[in-house]
Amino acid sequence: MKKLFVPIILSFILLLSACGESATNSTDNASNTSATTSAVPSTDTTSDASAAQSGTRTYESDNGPVEVPANPQRVVVITRFLTGNVMQLGVPLIGVDEMSKDNPNFADKLKDVEVVTEDSVEKIMELNPDLIIGMSDMKNIDKFKQIAPTVTYTYGKVDYLTQQIEIGKLLNKEKEAQAWVDDFSARSKKAGEEIRAKIGEDATVSVIETFNKQLLCVWQ
Repeated sequence: MKKLFVPIILSFILLLSACGESATNSTDNASNTSATTSAVPSTDTTSDASAAQSGTRTYESDNGPVEVPANPQRVVVITRFLTGNVMQLGVPLIGVDEMSKDNPNFADKLKDVEVVTEDSVEKIMELNPDLIIGMSDMKNIDKFKQIAPTVTYTYGKVDYLTQQIEIGKLLNKEKEAQAWVDDFSARSKKAGEEIRAKIGEDATVSVIETFNKQLLCVWQ
């Protein structure tokens, strides 16, 4: 456990920095692609592609198949645990939880995004999302499903890298998600080796987190 934890801590640090870089790159790439497409004469092929992007696809969620947008453009994420995953893939967010909104690492990306909670049914309806993402234990799931396709995840069911792949599948960006996971794993491994070289193989580390006025030791 001691040897495994150092790269785990580093992984969290790298995840925060990677979110900003990858989300920016994804947005730039999307803009370049859009500009290139507009310069090409309209054909049946491009029309079919546009139809596919504006249509729906089936995502196999924990609770069964869900029809979701093929190319979501107005996503609401009602959990701080998944905001960064969506941001990293460059998918537009219109609503996030308060902790994500207040995260200084996300400030530039979320400055125009509304704050929502699991109780913000009317506000989320007014935002007119095309996809809602949350946790399986949140309130008002049935009401959210009446507003837009709603997909929920169980906290801790899979590790954070597998979770990113799942979000990639949901957003129709599985290749991009896998590429990020591969790159992140390589960088975290290298950084972990550098840290162990400086502090030693037997060094111990603890992660302390506060939650609901309680002090928790997450890892040691």
